[in-house]
Amino acid sequence: MRTSSKILVVDDDELMRSMLVEMLRTEGFEDIYELGSGEKVLDTVKQHEIDLVLLDISMPGKDGLTLTRELRATYEEIGIILVTGKGDDIDKIVGIEVGADDYLVKPVKLRELQARVKNLVQRVRREKNKAETIPQEKDADEKRIGKWCFKPAKQLLVDESGNSQELTHGEQSILKLLTNRPGNVYSRDQLLQAVTERDWSPYDRTIDVLIGRLRKKIELDPKRPAHLITVRGVGYKCIS
Repeated sequence: MRTSSKILVVDDDELMRSMLVEMLRTEGFEDIYELGSGEKVLDTVKQHEIDLVLLDISMPGKDGLTLTRELRATYEEIGIILVTGKGDDIDKIVGIEVGADDYLVKPVKLRELQARVKNLVQRVRREKNKAETIPQEKDADEKRIGKWCFKPAKQLLVDESGNSQELTHGEQSILKLLTNRPGNVYSRDQLLQAVTERDWSPYDRTIDVLIGRLRKKIELDPKRPAHLITVRGVGYKCIS
């Protein structure tokens, strides 16, 4: 496979960085850039019009989470994959919340890296093509949830008094799917696919944590939710 997509690999470990670059080259990616720290990431992305960034989560100075926030705030359609040496779900959840599209746990397996990168590159291309051919989304897709108006394009919840709450990347992705068909039950696997395009496992608490945080923002009583409902043994549904 040959592709014109531009990828930036950021890792302070030179050996790990070289290994990731070599893995990508075996898949046919040719336009690959490397950085050993996070200080010049934003400049490099802007200068070379990077499509996808592989970020080590625990670099000194600007770490992967900080860079993810900055990148997502500036480049809505860029692909971001966090590479972490930790298997802790909290790291994964925080990464998804601040705007990462996916994550890989070291030691990185060749096939998993290739699959994640290929899937995300295709998704980034679709989003960029959509942005170029479709007028900028306004508030046509806004949905009512209790006292809140959900504005997907702005990642906001706004009430009638004008009070607003910002949503993270993960929260927005889940809520957009749930409100697409109110009352429809979505499995954890479907919800995780909407956030990361990754299959859910029984040990993955990402969706449950994100739903819990959404309830705190939306529900009058998060312990007795009226809008984001658990369907035991299946998943979740939204009642407007």
